[in-house]
Parts: sequence; C-alpha cells; structure tokens
Amino acid sequence: TWNWKGSSTRYQCSGSSGPALVLVHGFGPNSNHWRKNIPVLAKSHRVYAIDLIGYGYSDKPNPREVGDSFYIFETWGSQLNDFCSSVVKDKAFFICNSIGGLVGLQAAVAKPEICRGLFLLNISLRMLHVKKQPWFGRPFIASFQSLLGRQLFFGSVATPESVRSILCQCYHDTSQVTEELVQIILHPGLEPGAVDVFLEFICYTGGPLPEELLP
Repeated sequence: TWNWKGSSTRYQCSGSSGPALVLVHGFGPNSNHWRKNIPVLAKSHRVYAIDLIGYGYSDKPNPREVGDSFYIFETWGSQLNDFCSSVVKDKAFFICNSIGGLVGLQAAVAKPEICRGLFLLNISLRMLHVKKQPWFGRPFIASFQSLLGRQLFFGSVATPESVRSILCQCYHDTSQVTEELVQIILHPGLEPGAVDVFLEFICYTGGPLPEELLP
C-alpha cells in the first residue's frame, strides 16, 4: 500500500528491469483485472498496477465528506502522477482500460514529463457526458443518472449472476468470464463505501472528453 494524501492506495508490482509500465483499470475493476498481463509484461518490464482511490482495495473516502470535485479525472490523474514520482520513481508508459484511459490522458496532459507513452484499450467515450446530450435534456442528466444508478446497483447489479451477464457482453471470448473474474469485480464493490463512489461517478457528467484531451 501507498499513502496518498491521507488515504491508503493498494498497488501491485512485478519485474526488476526494463521500462516502467503503470496499468490503470477501468470503472468497476481493480488491479486484479490485470492478473494475466502482469507476469507476462514483467519478463521485460517493471510493472505496476494501481487501485485508483475509491476503487478496488484502496480507501474510499465518502463523497459527501470530500466534496463533489473529488471523484473526477483530475484527481485520479494527479494520483497517477504522484504514484510515478513516489513509488515508481521514474517516468512510465501508462496502459489504460476504459475510464482509465481518461485518467492516463489527464495525467499526461498535466505532467507530460512523467508519461513516456499511452496505450488506450477500449477507452470510454463518455456517452453520458452532458456535452453529448441534446440541449433540452442536459438539466436532467444528473438526476436521471442518479436514479438509474441506484436502481441498477440496489436492484440487481451487485450479484454474481448480474456481474457475469455484464461481463459476457464485454468479453468476445466468454469462456474467460470465470468465477474468479466475477469475484474480482464483485467483491471490492461490496466493500464499505464502494456504493457511494459508484453512484458518485455514475452522476459525473462534466470534466474532460477523450477527444478533448487527445490533441
């Protein structure tokens, strides 16, 4: 674990030589999502995989206590850069999945001297972003997402069956959706405070879009 601004951050590391790689997970997962990639990449690289604040087995500060501007890409980008400075102690390549791509882009824009390069795997296009909604629907987006998030999470999402079903829609090879993977996604989501973070991000309609950060 690594202490970041008073909160415990969990990370994994492997490999002793070569360029540094930092693996950044997407919405819902954690560093265990990279369990098959880490040992292979570690043969020729120094590999780090982080649980972003609010996810996995890192601390999950209550959104009502830290404020509305905490669980945003600027926060995670800052955390990623500080992680490289304090733990990796080197510049690194960021390998990012889904919303982790926004985190990596934000970090690279903020401190380009730390990022050696970016790999964006299935980056989130943030289709629920307020800028991507018709003008007449924008005032209602946050309320709609909050209602949707609560109904989904408390209704049926936080069960092994639902997680498995969702993963089968994401994985082309559904044989990879094993009980191990289901538990990797589900178990941290049942940790204290995880639901609050989940709902806070579901309602996050502002901030950067990938097409704004890429240039």
